[in-house]
Order: sequence, then C-alpha cells, then structure tokens
Amino acid sequence: MKWNSIISIIMLYVMVSAGLLIFNPPHTHTTSKELALYSDVVPIDAYIEFEDVPEISDGKRTFVFAALITYDASGLVDLSVDEIREIANIFEQRHYDYQGWRYYKSLVKYVSNEHYIEDVIDFFETLDSITTEEDRIVLILIGHGGVVNNTFYFSVCRWRSLDGTYVDEVISSLTLLNAIYIIGPALDFIWFVSCESLGFINDVGSLVPFYAGNVVIWGYSEDVHVDDAQEDLRKFGDFYEKDNPSVEWIWYLIKSCPKSWNCILVQYDQYNLMLPDLMERDLHLLSYRPADYEKSTAYGGGSSYPGGGYLFVSPT
Repeated sequence: MKWNSIISIIMLYVMVSAGLLIFNPPHTHTTSKELALYSDVVPIDAYIEFEDVPEISDGKRTFVFAALITYDASGLVDLSVDEIREIANIFEQRHYDYQGWRYYKSLVKYVSNEHYIEDVIDFFETLDSITTEEDRIVLILIGHGGVVNNTFYFSVCRWRSLDGTYVDEVISSLTLLNAIYIIGPALDFIWFVSCESLGFINDVGSLVPFYAGNVVIWGYSEDVHVDDAQEDLRKFGDFYEKDNPSVEWIWYLIKSCPKSWNCILVQYDQYNLMLPDLMERDLHLLSYRPADYEKSTAYGGGSSYPGGGYLFVSPT
C-alpha cells in the first residue's frame, strides 16, 4: 500500500507538471532568470478587436518610439524597463540628428493585471491615432512568448494563481497582425523581446508587407535568457546614442545570445529576400519612402526601397 501511494503521488506530480509546461516544453537549461517561465495558456483573441481610426495629417513628419511592456507577476519582464526608458530618452535627445526629424513622440504602455485587454487595445489604437503614413515608428514589444500547436502566442498578462502556478493570457500572431494593419505603413521596425518570437515571423511574416509595407522584424528563435534580452536592448540604445546605424547592421552585431541555449536573434526583411543586392542600402531608422526619393538624393544618397533607404546623419 505504501509503495502504491508513492507511485500514485509521483504519477500525479508528472501529470500536473505536464499541464503546467504546456506553454514551452521543458529544457534542461532552464534557470530562474529566463525570460519564459512555464505556465498554462489562455488565448484571449476573441476579446481583442481593434478599431482602425482615420488619421488626419498635420503635416508634421514625426519619429515615434513605442513600447508595450506586458504585465508579469514573476517580475522578469520588469527587469528590462530601465533599458526601454533609456532608449526613449536617447531618441528624445537625438531625434533631430536622424535626418533632422523635428518632431518626436514616445508611447510607452505598461499593461495592468486588471485591465490588460483594454490596455492592449488602447495601446495599438492610440499608436494608430497619433501617427500617419508620413511618420516613422519603432515598436518594441516585451513579454513572455511561446509556440503552441505551431502557433506563436504573446503573453499580455502573466498572473499567479492561488496554487502558485503562472497563467498567461495570450494573443496569437493573427491578432498581432491585425494590430499592425491598423498602424499601417508608418511602422518601420518591430522587435519582439520574447521567447520563440521567431514563431510570429513563421506564422505571418510574409503577410506583413501587405498590411504595412516593408517592415523589418526581429524575433528570438528559442527561449531567450533575460540577461541576453537586456544586453540586446542596451546595445541597441548605445548604437543610436553614438551614431545612426541601420537596424540590419545592429542585428549583425547582437544576433548571438551567449547565455541562451540554442537561441539567436533572427531578422526578417521581406525586401531583402526579394532584392538582396540592396542590402547595403537597406532600411535605416526613420527611413525614407519612394515619395521622398528625390529629396533624399539631394543629400547625396537615396533608394527606391519601399520601406526604407538612405538616411543622412547630421553632425552632433
């Protein structure tokens, strides 16, 4: 009887563990500082519906930095808040040096654990309402992520249940694609600071150009250690504090994740897939569109690249 009880307890533990590990399969390298913890997954796509707000151009071409910082009861997401604030400060101080952008806006949203659905909708609809296709958006999304049944899910709220386990309220790649759709062609660059976010690229990456033109997308191939995520964000900010490089060039220097098991930062650029010969002239932060081709060539460069091109660096 005693051994049967022990075996039953062991089997029950294994079954419970299997349920808790649905979000990301177990890995031997897991540490307490990994960006992804194992949890149950609750898709909330049915409750997320974005309204495409008509924009009226004010004639002010504006550089916009936007970041969504999701709620995380485990506290790991919050470890990257300082890096996001620093990037926002750098862009605010130096935006004019990026081809003389006179106007700048910053939209950093912290998702709450009580109104996370409303917060997510408000973030993307606000970003849509304050921008037109003449503006340029750099968008960073920070949160837990994972691939379940061949679909990428992004956690907008991780809460802790009474039994001590974590539960993720998640949205799928298609819901994120709908968010990109309402933002439109102002979006130049989107970075998923989240585990297995390569899944978003695999799911809908090829559809993004039809929704927002060419957008460079960054995502992580596997579980990313929070130390690597923080270091990538710090380096990203450092590069733009000192200079004005292309995001492709930054990616090349930070794509390895030395503290993450079998994980790299992946870059997806639909335009480079079609015209690789333009790689050296590819997307620069706050890039020019075809309508600005003649204006940009007046500064000694230019590109007909639909989502990017030459970017003149003003003296600091």
